[in-house]
Amino acid sequence: MENILSNNDFSEGLHLWHPNGCHGFVAVEGSGYHHGIRPHSGSNYAVLTRRMHNWQGLEQDITEKVTVGTEYIVAAHVRVHGELNEPVGIQATLKLEGDGSSTNYQSVARISASKDCWEKLEGSFELKTLPRHLVFYIEGPPPGVDLLIDSVTISYKKTERAASKLVSGTENIISNYDFSEGLHLWNPICCHAYVASQWSGFLDGIRGSSGENYAVVSKRTESWQGLEQDITDKVSAGTAYAVSAYVRVDGNIHTKVEVKATLRLHNTDDSTHYSPVGSLLASKEKWEKMEGSFCLTNMPKRVVFYLEGPPAGVDLIIDSINITCSGYQQLKEVKVPSGVDTIVKNPHFEEGLNNWSGRGCNICRHELTAYGNVKPLNGSYFASATGRVHNWNGIQQDITGRVQRKVLYEISSAVRIFGSANDTEVRVTLWVQEYGRERYVSLAKNPASDKQWTHLKGKFLLHAPFSKAVIFVEGPPAGIDILVDGLVLSPARKLHAAPRPRIENVSYGANVIHNSAFSHGLSGWSPMGSCRLSIHTESPHMLSAILKDPSAKQHIRGSYILATNRTDVWMGPSQVITDKLRLHTTYRVSAWVRAGSGGHGRYHVNVCLAVDHQWVNGGQVEADGDQWYELKGAFKLEKKPSKVTAYVQGPPPGVDLRVMGFQIYAVDRKARFEYLKEKTDKVRKRDVILKFQGSDAANLFGSSIRIQQTENSFPFGSCIGRSNIENEDLADFFVENFNWAVFENELKWYWTEAEQGRLNYKDSDELLEFCRKHNIQVRGHCLFWEVEDSVQPWLRSLHGHHLMAAIQNRLQSLLSRGAPVGGIGLQGHITHPVGDIICDSLDKLSILGLPIWITELDVTAENEHIRADDLEVYLREAFAHPSVEGIILWGFWELFMFREHAHLVDVDGTINEAGKRYIALKQEWLTSITGNVDHHGELKFRGYHGSYTVEVATPSGKVTRSFVVDKDNAVQVVTLNI
Repeated sequence: MENILSNNDFSEGLHLWHPNGCHGFVAVEGSGYHHGIRPHSGSNYAVLTRRMHNWQGLEQDITEKVTVGTEYIVAAHVRVHGELNEPVGIQATLKLEGDGSSTNYQSVARISASKDCWEKLEGSFELKTLPRHLVFYIEGPPPGVDLLIDSVTISYKKTERAASKLVSGTENIISNYDFSEGLHLWNPICCHAYVASQWSGFLDGIRGSSGENYAVVSKRTESWQGLEQDITDKVSAGTAYAVSAYVRVDGNIHTKVEVKATLRLHNTDDSTHYSPVGSLLASKEKWEKMEGSFCLTNMPKRVVFYLEGPPAGVDLIIDSINITCSGYQQLKEVKVPSGVDTIVKNPHFEEGLNNWSGRGCNICRHELTAYGNVKPLNGSYFASATGRVHNWNGIQQDITGRVQRKVLYEISSAVRIFGSANDTEVRVTLWVQEYGRERYVSLAKNPASDKQWTHLKGKFLLHAPFSKAVIFVEGPPAGIDILVDGLVLSPARKLHAAPRPRIENVSYGANVIHNSAFSHGLSGWSPMGSCRLSIHTESPHMLSAILKDPSAKQHIRGSYILATNRTDVWMGPSQVITDKLRLHTTYRVSAWVRAGSGGHGRYHVNVCLAVDHQWVNGGQVEADGDQWYELKGAFKLEKKPSKVTAYVQGPPPGVDLRVMGFQIYAVDRKARFEYLKEKTDKVRKRDVILKFQGSDAANLFGSSIRIQQTENSFPFGSCIGRSNIENEDLADFFVENFNWAVFENELKWYWTEAEQGRLNYKDSDELLEFCRKHNIQVRGHCLFWEVEDSVQPWLRSLHGHHLMAAIQNRLQSLLSRGAPVGGIGLQGHITHPVGDIICDSLDKLSILGLPIWITELDVTAENEHIRADDLEVYLREAFAHPSVEGIILWGFWELFMFREHAHLVDVDGTINEAGKRYIALKQEWLTSITGNVDHHGELKFRGYHGSYTVEVATPSGKVTRSFVVDKDNAVQVVTLNI
């Protein structure tokens, strides 16, 4: 392991270390240790004193010492000194300064330290992008407390790399690179050029970047005009060259403009090819260093290097141009992995730009390097889309005839941008011309930067027949180039489902929080950070039991823990619970919380779980200082952690926090299900008496009867879309397993009135006809969805009474088409459901007396067995609640869901464990009875509401009749003629 920190043991004093807004010195044996405190190791340690803020500490700049994608391990020994009687928080932090004025802070490690002994602070970090400036520092104790630091290391494991094939070479192949010989061997390209020097006078007082001379290219009437030099005899194929030059511009401009380095290659067949080498945005204010590189795969007849780029009328100023040999490249052809049938032709641009075209812009292929120091991620080539004036401009390929409907495909590409220092979204999109309509299908998207390649990955499946399909890369705003390093599209491989995880040794209902009633003081509790904890007593009558189990009331007492001296939102009472948790088990979180002194208003208070390096929200509530508030939540661990700390946090610094009755316990779902079955029997069933009459009725005594429910009348539905019902398999599953529908988008306002006053119900009318054909009832969706991206521009521009008038018109439009309006629609995008939390929410809503519909239900879990279990929890709770009048799933088919890992049916039509559980529950909620006619000519039973058939064995043969059990409480008498 190699330490990247300089002077890590302070043997050189504070050399390369800087106190951050405070005073610092090194305590050494010869001059006397700070208050007699000896070092942890060695003979020196740093002391930070006169601290006025908790962020003041000791820092070192490590910008030049770290790389992207490397994991760094942080360690330091720390302690404190001052007027304090309990441990305080110390943390290691990274300060990341980006381009412009943006600054971010990343916590690396935290620990509670005391004045009694040295504590080891440990953590790690890994950078996904490299900031402009990176500073490591240690901070944390309250103002007035001295911070002591010994032996700081930031290390990484060195790996043996393959022997490099690069051969050093530093000779500049550019002649007269510094213009010391005027313009000798340089040629202006259809413009004027001269050399400005200290002797002839600098241009507008501009001094050279290095040396005494620079070239000025003026009287330019085209952007491609600049300064060139023939380098044919100085380059060879297969050799990598590094390019650099200092450039700036002058003229009537107020923004940065692009300057480019380019190779003009004259081929033996008299064709000419242009290869970008480097590019940057230059200004009038200062010199900028442009860098790039190139490697020729074969040697053309002539190679000319030149600089170009600024708009017409703008002078280009050039100083100190270098092209040096950086090594030899072994060029190899990049192949698609064997066994992969790629749909995209020429996916890695080995055949130039064959099969590719620009989508409203220019495209170009680059060999090895271009755009400054940009290198291909794979192989030797990448392509760029330039001259973009719309965000949909990019690079495209027609794949008609090579892609099929009802087949799952995978998409993979590497992209980056040029022309903006800010990250911006890049997308891969599929345009499909269906019969009678066109559609844009999003395949993959990700924020991309100009610093590194970003991977785009996704999957898609086309349901409807189509006549044409074009795949393209798009997204960034106008003026930003898109760089693409390969685009592979191939049939997806079928993945085997994970087995059901084993859940063992779970103690259901037992609180994993030690000393939750504080009967043993602060035993088991510790402060998160530098806050102070103390125990106090509140009148017990102010609380009601969190749990419905009467035996649990003994855990709720009048003692509570108070956190004071909070200097950050994450500070509060904490407890390590690592060994008490079991994987794949849903844990219920509950607590009573209350804000204390130091603030006014309501604040978010939540239970957090620090699971290794991740932070999991275990539930939250808004609380103030006037009363106690009940906090509820849940969580589940899917991977074994090394450490789990539960803590309560939330209010701003300076606001005290009180916590009472903190509980975390495993949920016993089986016991809950037994209770729900009894509740469901009362809510969803009805007593029925079947009376038989007719010519054979007198002879029916003792005859066998078989009653089978054919359909439960309770609404179980799903969202559907106009395009996906074209998939016959999807449509069949929907018709067989749902009796209600909602249209995913086709009745939303932005769909039906994209332009003000122009109503379009074509798609929704076609969906409505599909549902009528299959006897599926339909409900609408929200009248107005305030998510900004889903509000059409004309509506977004309205305010006040104009917006209200538009909403009224929208309402009248739907009412005129026969759509009733009313009720409560409850979204249900669920993870780790807990039954009594769901029930409690439904109880609160039912007070309004309005019908409740679960309008958007999906339950997500990567393991389909866990997904099935979680889905059952929600379905049983909702079905058993008397106020719920319908449940609508927000999709059921893979890839056509709002959230990943929520589907019931895999993309190939296989019903997974979640789908099987849904079907099994619907089967459970159908009544099936066998019996005999009694001496009154009747049969009594209790059954679910819905449609039935009855088969009676009469003396003259079997007779079948049908009837319906209505939703009511009174006994229903059904008379059947036999």
